[in-house]
Amino acid sequence: MNQKKRKCMKKRMPGNVALHVGFYPGTLAIFIDKLGLFYLKEIIHNQEEVMSALPHPHTTIELESVLVDKMLHKMTYQEFKKISTCFFSYRQFEEEIVVRRIPATQEWYKHLTTQAKYFT
Repeated sequence: MNQKKRKCMKKRMPGNVALHVGFYPGTLAIFIDKLGLFYLKEIIHNQEEVMSALPHPHTTIELESVLVDKMLHKMTYQEFKKISTCFFSYRQFEEEIVVRRIPATQEWYKHLTTQAKYFT
């Protein structure tokens, strides 16, 4: 894809909310490294909530998605800023997928903690 087409596609991407949100491999380890074990312990304490959100049987990726989502919903905005580089937004245009890193803004924090439900 040439530079001109790529720029055109980026302009068509929504500026504040993406169609899809994802996270990079190793996100749970980064959460623990930057924020400690507090949220993971809190979520594990309430196992029923996590297990009810998972299909049966489930994959490791599905489990990680639910854990990341549950931990994210318990964070403050200040904590989100520490781990925001773990997330990206993406949108597919024809056969190309355009990905961009999510900025550490209040708007994205609010979107991820109120509107997003698990990651795609």
